Amino acid sequence: MVVIDTNVLVYMINPKAPSPTDPTTGKQVEHVKERVEHLVATLQEKGIKVLVPTPVLSELLLVNRKKYKEILEVIRTRTVFRPVSFDQRAAIELAINLEDAKVTQNLNVGLTSKAKLRFDRQIIAIACAQGVKVIYSDDANVCSLATRKGMRAYGIKDMDLPAVNLALF
Repeated sequence: MVVIDTNVLVYMINPKAPSPTDPTTGKQVEHVKERVEHLVATLQEKGIKVLVPTPVLSELLLVNRKKYKEILEVIRTRTVFRPVSFDQRAAIELAINLEDAKVTQNLNVGLTSKAKLRFDRQIIAIACAQGVKVIYSDDANVCSLATRKGMRAYGIKDMDLPAVNLALF
């Protein structure tokens, strides 16, 4: 099982969304939709479920309000996706994570950022409660929280492009 964050799934719904910037090169990542579609197809071929935490689904619906029916249809009908709620196990995991005094005391962010951080922590808590070891996200905060919990975090720039069929006639 893996988790895919909002800022990755959005390219399946809105391929015209601005491409993320590769932090190592400072350039925009190319072929973003193709990378995301290839990742999802590869995971599906391997029988690996893509968990969609409810905070991710909520964010996805918020940024694509006009396409909410399409989003829900994709999540509901593609067998690779499995929506996952913030349940009792996730609540316990979140509480444990929030006990990290160094993290909570050193937060010096505005209200909007604190609200976003709560969503990010819920996503990570759900992933931990489900035993996820890999998360795909272009959000530095989500990646940082994930790696602190022992998960591997990958961005869109890390995703493979689909192989080009070079068969000659």
